[in-house]
Amino acid sequence: MSNMYDRRKLQQELKKIKLNEKLSESQQSKDHSDSGNVNASLNSSKNLAANDVPGKKSYAGALSVKNPGDGSSLKNTSDTGPYSGRGDLTYPDDHFRSSVASSSKSDLSSGLEGSSSSAQSSDQSSHVPEQDDHQTVYASMESCIDEKSRAEDCFDYFTLALISPVTKALLGKRSGKTYRRHKLIDDWAIHGLWPTAREGGEELQDWCNRILLRYNERLLIGKETLVERLRKLWFALYNESDRTDESFWRYQFNKHGKCATRSVYVNDQLGYFQVTFELYDDINLKKTLADGGFVKGSYVKLTELYNIVKKKHGCYPYIGYWYDYITQEHYLLEIQLCYDHNLRPINHPEEKHNDPKIRNIEISYLARVPR
Repeated sequence: MSNMYDRRKLQQELKKIKLNEKLSESQQSKDHSDSGNVNASLNSSKNLAANDVPGKKSYAGALSVKNPGDGSSLKNTSDTGPYSGRGDLTYPDDHFRSSVASSSKSDLSSGLEGSSSSAQSSDQSSHVPEQDDHQTVYASMESCIDEKSRAEDCFDYFTLALISPVTKALLGKRSGKTYRRHKLIDDWAIHGLWPTAREGGEELQDWCNRILLRYNERLLIGKETLVERLRKLWFALYNESDRTDESFWRYQFNKHGKCATRSVYVNDQLGYFQVTFELYDDINLKKTLADGGFVKGSYVKLTELYNIVKKKHGCYPYIGYWYDYITQEHYLLEIQLCYDHNLRPINHPEEKHNDPKIRNIEISYLARVPR
């Protein structure tokens, strides 16, 4: 009887010890979470002073870029697949990439010097290894806390994606899609303006979008000039019953624009479209390529194409091209340009201007859709 009592007493003591251990671990976990939020707040406080000014800012005024309407104007493919210029490309909307090459990180960090994405914590109480004193701080779930979190805390840079309608039409044709012929404009079309995070994946993108804001088509009423430009340059190319120009605008805003409105340069739905057009007008891609001697119907080596765009943009873009097995040519498909939180050009993290495996590839600028 005494032994049974002793065993019961021992079991009770063991249960108390385990319970105390769980309580201790729970408290440590909470403390760690709170510490992460504090450190994230400290890092975000080191953003550029220019962004501390409340309210919307004029990008056009800041960088002397004219306002829009002033008269200026498929999944995970391999290197041998249709998107041979970017083997890991998930088309069209894989922008919140969870990991990239370390060399790309150094490129971005130099382009973001002075912005929050390269901010370094000077908090002596933070446990940071000595060798990581100059490590770039990226947006994360810890820094993007809620709908009041700033752009710098929720994404690392903007990506402006421009696409060749003619090449995209041929790509669709090869896969059995039909396209709207009247949309084959003699210029580059807008795919989207995407807030992009270096780490965090789709989870961070969804979190960044948790804002009490949805696309509102009524905001375009009375904005004839803006709507006209949207229809001309930002459109749905393929003949699909569920994809109209309006549905494409709605999709781009709800997936990317909501997150972008955290930026003081964007602020709202109209700002999202207007800033996109300002960046579009600034690069003037058709003229930029022509000034470098690359016009429709001509060819250029990929490394030269990178330099043509860099001469105007100031930084290297990402260049997407497609290999057509029927014509056995590489066609220029998409060019992506990156900007920091103050809309200053930076190198695209995945640019490959000096990659010896692809730099000498001959790129064709398609003038019309082959029969």
